[in-house]
Amino acid sequence: MNHFDALPRTLRGWFDALKSFLRRPAPSAGAQTAGADAPSLSQQSDATAQTGAFWRDIEAQLPEFAWLTDAQRQRLRALAEAFLRRKRFWGAHGFEVTPEVAGLIAYHAALIAHRAGLFIYDGFAGVIVYPGAFVRQRRLEDEWGVVHEWEDELSGETWEQGPVVLAWHEARDATMNSFLHEFAHRFDAASGTIDGCPPLPPEISPRAWQRVWSRALARAEEEAKHGLALPFDEYALAGPEEFFAVLTESFFLHGEALQTWDDAVYSHLVALYGLDPVQQRVQRSKEPRE
Repeated sequence: MNHFDALPRTLRGWFDALKSFLRRPAPSAGAQTAGADAPSLSQQSDATAQTGAFWRDIEAQLPEFAWLTDAQRQRLRALAEAFLRRKRFWGAHGFEVTPEVAGLIAYHAALIAHRAGLFIYDGFAGVIVYPGAFVRQRRLEDEWGVVHEWEDELSGETWEQGPVVLAWHEARDATMNSFLHEFAHRFDAASGTIDGCPPLPPEISPRAWQRVWSRALARAEEEAKHGLALPFDEYALAGPEEFFAVLTESFFLHGEALQTWDDAVYSHLVALYGLDPVQQRVQRSKEPRE
């Protein structure tokens, strides 16, 4: 079966599914269920009665993706609706997962799955949303047996066998998008391990991917070593898996800079996501304004 075939666009209404996943139990005592503080069902119904209007409101909050075509928007809406039906959402530390919150997160998940389809998200149950940055306790034993412990403040996290964890108020700004970052990790994990190589479309061989991306990472490391500015966050240098996730952010947000830096990497991402932000921005700029 070719997972890159387009999904059917005729989907069941997601309001019933939204009510269902808001009622499901949380995965642990530390995460508060979204249903506990969600709006009343009548409020949810009012917010989602007209699916098209709901998604137009979501898209209006995402001007950074104004270059999308009408056909692509329809595809993304269908994927986002299906994502909402399939995944659970939990609010942590009292955060309220409203239909708008769930819709914005689902739309970002759909961007990552635009070409591949939702099979890339089969390996996890849902999304935990914190109101802001959250802290993880880290513990590492070095080669001499010395144990190091520290606190790590995060805006997002993905576990290979667990949920996607997001920090709502820290998720998006002009330079980064942890929604895209964490769902890129989920895409990566769909290949069996988070290693910087997601399931590839037919026109990209694993050997070609490895050649282009290992060369690009080596170049980035060398440029950073010599104090040269990179067109993306240096967190990308943490390893191949972070390189892929950070460059996915750069592709969607600052594609022109990424394409100038490495056209081969940019071309791979165009094929992977079935989107071309740079070319589509150019085309959009030539369209007559209403």
